[in-house]
Amino acid sequence: MKKTLIGSKKGIFFTSIAILISAVLIVTFGTQRAVTMKDQLPATQAKAEAASAQVRELRNSYLPQSLYIATYSAFFAMAEYMGQRGSYFATPEIFNITLKEVIINGTLCCGLDGSCNIDSLADVNNPSLHKSVDLCTGKEIMKGRNLTRRLQDMENASFKAFGINTSFGKNYNALQLAIFQDNRTGPWQIGANLTVNYSVVAGDVMVNNTENVSVIFGIHGVPDPLYAVGSKGAAEDGGTAYTNYFNATNVTNWNISTFYRQLDWRMYRHEANASSFLDRFYGNDVRSPCCGVESLINPFVMTSVNGQRERSYVDWCYYGSANRCTAAQTGQMWNVTCVTTDTLPNPPETKFFRFAIDSYHTARYNLTNEQKDYLYSVGPPPACLETPFP
Repeated sequence: MKKTLIGSKKGIFFTSIAILISAVLIVTFGTQRAVTMKDQLPATQAKAEAASAQVRELRNSYLPQSLYIATYSAFFAMAEYMGQRGSYFATPEIFNITLKEVIINGTLCCGLDGSCNIDSLADVNNPSLHKSVDLCTGKEIMKGRNLTRRLQDMENASFKAFGINTSFGKNYNALQLAIFQDNRTGPWQIGANLTVNYSVVAGDVMVNNTENVSVIFGIHGVPDPLYAVGSKGAAEDGGTAYTNYFNATNVTNWNISTFYRQLDWRMYRHEANASSFLDRFYGNDVRSPCCGVESLINPFVMTSVNGQRERSYVDWCYYGSANRCTAAQTGQMWNVTCVTTDTLPNPPETKFFRFAIDSYHTARYNLTNEQKDYLYSVGPPPACLETPFP
């Protein structure tokens, strides 16, 4: 009987010990795991939200803005470079390669100082010969606005401000860039497409994307390379370089006053027969139904324009290499009453010395109609019976 009781007590003791150990294990390990997971979920979610917010910022704001700033600045720099050089690029391929390099790196095969031959494809493809476009032109235009610099700035700011590692694929050949102008942009805007890879790392959360960034922006304020190159090459006008900046007029109703203002301010209007913004950088003297623009040569501002060049004073007619405004194509040239003067400039009485325009454009600017005829061909200017603007 004793033996049985002792055995029973021992069984109860060991059973109790086993239950206690199990309870300790459950409390020690089971409870701690539950608390850890409960704490981890909000932290992981916060990291995921931070990474997603960064991706949205890159996709919707920073990358489009950076592409716009770099591209706009590059066109401004290219116009300045072409004006100093006094000629267009030898081939469209060389222009495209150079434009991409200026947008992405802010450098180019200069050629103005003999350090690189911009007409040689081998030199254009040899970055060891290249230099900053600002250093090349002596003008601070890009000033760190190139795309690579903008991407580096974002990488640094992202880590310093938020502790997020943002990394862009900056391999030059992997960055695919395209510039366009068509019905989507119209004459007063230009478009740019960029394909870029990036990764965003917030702790143990990582997002890796290849983004196709597209932006359309205005050309207002960019120098016109048709003026920069054309004026320097016009031997009849002494080869003096002039600059005009793209600035669209809002005039839709043309008369002698609005025409006078258009000429005085050298503003631009849409014209299907004229060359487009982008064609002017290529040196293409071709009509562009969607995007052609034109301005009027102002011999008061451009003082070396002296009437020795027998061309219509419409920019693409005057400087266009294809000479598309011949009498056979656009009719004879006319002087304009209240505008053209036949004596050397002596403001304000003799403002537009020997200004002339072709028959096609006289109709486009409404200079001849049933009520008024402001055109004459030879002889002293007829009396102006009205005072045009201003």
